[in-house]
Amino acid sequence: MLSLSIRDLYYWHGTNRVLNGLDLEVESNSLCCIVGPSGAGKTTLLKIIVGQCDASRGSVEWGGKDIKSLGSKERATAMVYQNYALFPHLTVWENVTFGLEDEGLSTVALKQRALDALKMVDAREWAQKRPQELSGGQQQRVA
Repeated sequence: MLSLSIRDLYYWHGTNRVLNGLDLEVESNSLCCIVGPSGAGKTTLLKIIVGQCDASRGSVEWGGKDIKSLGSKERATAMVYQNYALFPHLTVWENVTFGLEDEGLSTVALKQRALDALKMVDAREWAQKRPQELSGGQQQRVA
């Protein structure tokens, strides 16, 4: 199974050291919460893990492989931001499938993956609704 291994991770933003020698092991099928005050580097750490930015120093491995050598499909990671980043002019179904279109899936596989995702968060009944018709919690589940 895949595990996440972070060793001696540093990140500088200009002269400000945001991450300072972070070490973290997260085993497969386990839960890990990243908590800390504002500005502690939580979002920066997650951006490094999902490949949105590079660490200044250190290593991040996913399943024993350097995260930088993995494509987005192999990483199988994503971030849900506080503002949820849903397109207001699209339905829930269209928002979910939009994020899958670059995966190279057949139409049948794309539909099944979207349906599975909606089932996972108990959101199938909202498929034809637009984000503004959902509560904040419902929008977060869709995102």
